[in-house]
Amino acid sequence: MEAERYEYMQEYTQIYDFPGKSKSAVWKDFGFYKSPDTGCLDKTSAVCKICCALVKYCGNTTNLHTHLAKHRPKQYCRTIKYDDVVMSIDESSFNRGGSIGSSRSPPNSETVTATITCGSPPGNFPTVQTMLMNSNHAQALNNSLTEYLISNLLPPSMVDNTAFRNMMRVADQGYNMPPSQYFAESVIPQRYNEIKQNIQGLLANTENVTISSDVWRSNITDTEYVTLVVHVIDCNWETHSFTLCTLEMDEDSNRMSTTLQTLLQQWRVPAAPIMVTNSDSRVKSATDILGIRNISCLGNAINMAANDVLSSTGVSSAIANCRNFIKALNRNGHDKAKFRKTQPEAEDIELDITGKWTTTFDMLLKICKKNEAIQSIEQSDIFSADIKAHVPDSESIEKAKSIKNVLRPLRMAAKLLSDQGPSTASMILPVLRKLQLTLAVKDEDQDYSTQLKRRILDILANLYQDSNVRECLLVSSILDPRYKDLNFVDATERKQGRAELADEATVLYRKSKGEHHVDLIGCDIKREPGLESTCASVSNSSNAAQMFKEASPAKRPRIEQDIGDDDDWLADVVCIKPEPKKNKTSLEETVLAEIDRYVSTEQTTTPPLQWWKNREAMYPILSRLVKKYLCIGATNEQYDRTVSSDLQQRAWFNQRAMLPRDCVDKMVFLNKNFFKF
Repeated sequence: MEAERYEYMQEYTQIYDFPGKSKSAVWKDFGFYKSPDTGCLDKTSAVCKICCALVKYCGNTTNLHTHLAKHRPKQYCRTIKYDDVVMSIDESSFNRGGSIGSSRSPPNSETVTATITCGSPPGNFPTVQTMLMNSNHAQALNNSLTEYLISNLLPPSMVDNTAFRNMMRVADQGYNMPPSQYFAESVIPQRYNEIKQNIQGLLANTENVTISSDVWRSNITDTEYVTLVVHVIDCNWETHSFTLCTLEMDEDSNRMSTTLQTLLQQWRVPAAPIMVTNSDSRVKSATDILGIRNISCLGNAINMAANDVLSSTGVSSAIANCRNFIKALNRNGHDKAKFRKTQPEAEDIELDITGKWTTTFDMLLKICKKNEAIQSIEQSDIFSADIKAHVPDSESIEKAKSIKNVLRPLRMAAKLLSDQGPSTASMILPVLRKLQLTLAVKDEDQDYSTQLKRRILDILANLYQDSNVRECLLVSSILDPRYKDLNFVDATERKQGRAELADEATVLYRKSKGEHHVDLIGCDIKREPGLESTCASVSNSSNAAQMFKEASPAKRPRIEQDIGDDDDWLADVVCIKPEPKKNKTSLEETVLAEIDRYVSTEQTTTPPLQWWKNREAMYPILSRLVKKYLCIGATNEQYDRTVSSDLQQRAWFNQRAMLPRDCVDKMVFLNKNFFKF
């Protein structure tokens, strides 16, 4: 029995070489067993001559190379050259509108040479099956990796990270990931140029745009940058924002203005745009040299006034006492649990964040709300001596109440701007008037509160006292159907705003006479599915006159009828002489008639762009001005950074500050614009 078993093992466990001829040197380390059923070589599995492991064999040596590369990485390294490999690549198989945009396809067929390196030592590009760089799968992986860098605002050097390369090696052993130079010098510039051309084409075909600036600082080089963002309203009455560029801040205003002028010409921005800034003196000086109207961001103005209050004499000490109490309460878990039981609401008092005044207001609000429970700590025996020593005194509590009452209107205004989404400049004057009323000094106010209120009002008034800025804000408010009556300003300014609107509309109408007007092409921008355009753009003065005739008072809805439209029917009875007919060919009379019809309509709470979209044909002249003034934002991105509570958005700002200097402009540009096309 033992002899038979020995003969069986010797017969069917012997490794036989590959039969016939083979060009592959892998068969030096592999062979086959005989099948005990047929007595022939079992070619379903190859046998490793070193470890006797069975490896599935399908007619090619891919699995055999994989086994050797995995178990003998240092000893086994070889190169195979394909001298006559011809591959056909279908151009439609490339990703054109998916994750990363259009990709250039290689020629339909080409002869290539591929190098396969099995088991390369760490630090190289280890692959088992090296894919051709122009293959469909490799191109798709490159596109996905580019999208990953752009969406996460990561520098191209990240792909050289050893841990990242090891992860990609495990995910796909056949992917020969390119080095960072491939992305930094080829892919990223190509995507940048493609999107830049699209934005340039859109800006060249629109009448009016607005620019906002965002000043920020790098955490790596401590360099200060300014990012320029352009805002437009397309023919479907939808707002769009595109990041143009990110520049290093220049202390010299003349050089800064020259750089801005060159960039605006390069991007084909329409002449004399309006810029919304955070009152940075350097940007303002540069725009003044170029003759660009500069409007201060309302959000940053509110932040400036609130921070001025918090830094005034007496305020900082009262807030410091409140912070010390919260820190002492959080140090001892037992005290915190006992304090929570002494109050009906189990809401904890959160410590404020330095530089974010809204959190300071929320902290003071809770301190004042739980004042009775806080004061009872000193008379209680269940709390530790540490927290008793940090209980705010009555003077600090009274100051905290005064500060809270003064900051409350500013907090309400900041919340309004945040909840409105894309707020427009038409809101600035109404918000300022509301703050003026709520912060008005009262007889019962103490000197401390009176001083803080006056400081806030002075700061806000100084930022918007320029006559050119006031005229722009007045026209913007008139063109907003929610605020068009201008009840928040005096009669003089109402008259001034009406006259400014009439002058600008007349100039626009004269300029457009006989001149073809091309509006922003909305179909080139991604939209929500199912959204259809219903707008009727006005192309020239003849079309405008025709639309004006079609929108006669008799054919308008009831809400649009002017007061006294039917008075002429009784003119012969009451013996009123009819007024002489006006010259309908006069451009000025046409413009004034359109303004009169608009002003006489009822004030509404409908969102302004939706209101104008439904009435564009009725007001062909004013609708063009609306696209100029209602694309002016009341805030910029810098304000969003200071008040945002979204952790993902705050992480984005931190990630931007960590970008290297050589890729700041392109990566910020692609991150903001890449997924809009």
